[in-house]
Amino acid sequence: MTESENLLEHGAVKAWSQLGPQRIEPLSLEVVKRGKTSAVFRLAGVGADGSAVIAKKYPAAAAAVERTVYEELLTRVPFPRLRLYGWVKDQKDDYCWLFLEDPGGLQYSPLSEEHRALAGRWLGTIHSAAMRGGLAVSLPRREPSHYLRLLRTARSKVRELLAHPAMTEEDLKILRTIISHCDVIESRWDDLENMCCDQRRTVVHGDFAAKNVRVRITKAGPVLVVLDWGIAGWGIPATDLAQFTGHTVSPDFTEYCSAMDRCGTPLDMQTVRRLADCGKIFRLLDAIAWACSWEVDDSYSRLKKPVSLLERYATRLTEALRAAWGIDSERSVITSRLVEAAGIRQTLRKIVNRMIADPALQEDLMQEGFIRLWKLEVEQPGRTRSWYLQNCKFHLQHWMDLGRSLDSRKRASADKRVTLDGVDDELRCPMGDKLFEVVSARDIVSTLAGHLDPCESAVVGGLADGLRLQEIAVRLNLSYPTVLKYRRKIAALTIKLGISTPSRAFRFRNAGGSGHCHRSEHRRAPLSLAASKSVGYADRRDTIVPLPSDAVAQSRWLKKLARRPNHMAEDDVSSETAPIRTECAQPMPDKSPKVDVIARSAFQHT
Repeated sequence: MTESENLLEHGAVKAWSQLGPQRIEPLSLEVVKRGKTSAVFRLAGVGADGSAVIAKKYPAAAAAVERTVYEELLTRVPFPRLRLYGWVKDQKDDYCWLFLEDPGGLQYSPLSEEHRALAGRWLGTIHSAAMRGGLAVSLPRREPSHYLRLLRTARSKVRELLAHPAMTEEDLKILRTIISHCDVIESRWDDLENMCCDQRRTVVHGDFAAKNVRVRITKAGPVLVVLDWGIAGWGIPATDLAQFTGHTVSPDFTEYCSAMDRCGTPLDMQTVRRLADCGKIFRLLDAIAWACSWEVDDSYSRLKKPVSLLERYATRLTEALRAAWGIDSERSVITSRLVEAAGIRQTLRKIVNRMIADPALQEDLMQEGFIRLWKLEVEQPGRTRSWYLQNCKFHLQHWMDLGRSLDSRKRASADKRVTLDGVDDELRCPMGDKLFEVVSARDIVSTLAGHLDPCESAVVGGLADGLRLQEIAVRLNLSYPTVLKYRRKIAALTIKLGISTPSRAFRFRNAGGSGHCHRSEHRRAPLSLAASKSVGYADRRDTIVPLPSDAVAQSRWLKKLARRPNHMAEDDVSSETAPIRTECAQPMPDKSPKVDVIARSAFQHT
């Protein structure tokens, strides 16, 4: 078989021939790039005027995105664009061939002020045109939630690699660094979303890097040509604005804002800089997810390159965190948390014991102290142990003086007990039908699941199975702060749906076989997932409050609770931010067994 016959048998040439071009046989065929899911070839001499044609074979979904951009967006802007000769679906698999003009031109350099100015004008014009183009339905979403999924997927892959027997100590250090960075970012994800929530959506290139940009010299001057739109989407243009992360284009902000203003979609400089900080983090998460394409059983020789990439990304991620929030998690990544150190816990216990003698309130103060210590380690790492402990001590003193709970010194002499219909009788837990109780509890779970995302519904299921938050996090492969955030949302939803009320929980005293609520035993307890009115109880962290089974009595009960001070619910929610578990009180002896099982398994707070 001759060389000419070999070229005609190549898949790229066969696909090119289906477009009916004037010339089918290329002068030569060059492999530009070959990856796991894509391949790029250069067919010399088959294009217009004897120019080369770029043949790209990649998944049909990515090819459809790139075709949409070339046909529906780039035709609307006054910039040169690559000619799209056509596309052909591969008959053997779900892949497509896309045939484009060879870009040629000079390589883009982010160190050139002229190139960066060109990029700013080009990007501003493209973003503005896309905002008015109606492309949202044709492109995949690139919202912050997309990058959160990438974060969780990458972190899961990295955790799997921790158990690989071939990993060295240095490799494990890198992997733990990545995991810790991901935890910090996820704990601050609300901040990232808030930075992006008010911004208009537009087309996002997704890989706006120097390798995908060429500078052509024309009679009118240099112009920009952008390639490789396969992972473009519709969302926040943060990643396109990222500055000097790896080989990003790093467009000039002044030119970008000027272009947006000329096109009628003005954007101020402060907003652009904020988006660029977000984009730096989003882009690094995308790169980390791409690097985590290994299989757990791969040999060390195949894993060495991805791990080296993760080391590079970890350093850049540290810089991005410092730029966005002024924090440096690198120092606290490898070492264990102070909140986990036995010596720190003992010292904090001594501080609390000197502050107050009441054992119940001491537990509350310990929990608040752990919360404070955990927050400080995340937000201000690298401080001395004495600094952390002093800060916790002052915080607890301030917390007590403000009177954040009914047990505080500020309200110690006041009678804050809630009575129903003016009657000061202590309430007893009703004895309900067991089948009705089980059905009611299941109905609560199904009702909540209808208002929650799949991941949040999974957390509800874990709570219903009686799991602690740490166990749910392991089961669902989520971080503890994320599970805690979902649990807060679930608690708020129960109040909104009328399943529970933002009331103060009372602690039962199991004395003399009675199941009465005692004023002397009430204590501060954070708001948690409460049981249904139909079940007849309200569950808190270590307390169970009985509700009347009669519908009229329940209505009166809820109205009374609604008139209680707002700070009981407001302040309690603010304390649920650390992995601290409080022991549960013993259930009342006169409660029906089924209610106790449902209450303590489906709605127990960890």
